[in-house]
Amino acid sequence: MDIASLGIYTLLLVVVTLLVVWLVTNKKSVKLSTKHLVLGAILMSALGPLGEIFVGTVYQYVAGFPLWQYQIFPVHHAYTSLYAPVIWAVGGVELCLMDAYLRSKTASRMWRHIFLAVDILIVELLINIGLVLAFGQMIFRYTPGDLLHFSSLQTLPFYFIAGLVFTGAFKILKPNSYRAAALFGFIMVVVVFFAN
Repeated sequence: MDIASLGIYTLLLVVVTLLVVWLVTNKKSVKLSTKHLVLGAILMSALGPLGEIFVGTVYQYVAGFPLWQYQIFPVHHAYTSLYAPVIWAVGGVELCLMDAYLRSKTASRMWRHIFLAVDILIVELLINIGLVLAFGQMIFRYTPGDLLHFSSLQTLPFYFIAGLVFTGAFKILKPNSYRAAALFGFIMVVVVFFAN
């Protein structure tokens, strides 16, 4: 896949993700500052690939086969990709918006994080199916076939934990948004692009 096609796909990904948020929130806008959305994007662009490398390594060790493998620009034994920070950044914005909306609807932290885990799975399905429909290629392929290799229900516990880590880290780092964004941006660049 060439860079221009991936750029077009990224724009579509942003539009579809924001459309999903708008539909789920009953067509109401969720207001967050640009600073918080940027922090969410950068935080997830670092935590996402780190989590993929960790979970991928542990899953491979325990199960004897990979849970998923990236097909486009794979790095770190195909547990993540050079494109993964872009996907996770869009996911970080989406998670910020969804979490803010869910906080206004329920006080139950457990139900919010269950919903966020399912939300991440659905967005992942949309990303992968969208790429196949647009360009005939998966960005990642899951070994279990329970969701036709586009994703897997086995990811839900990991996504539940990811939601807890993200919202916890976001809450801690929010007062120091700019420093935190710079730090996590640096971590993402080192881990994804240099530590292969």
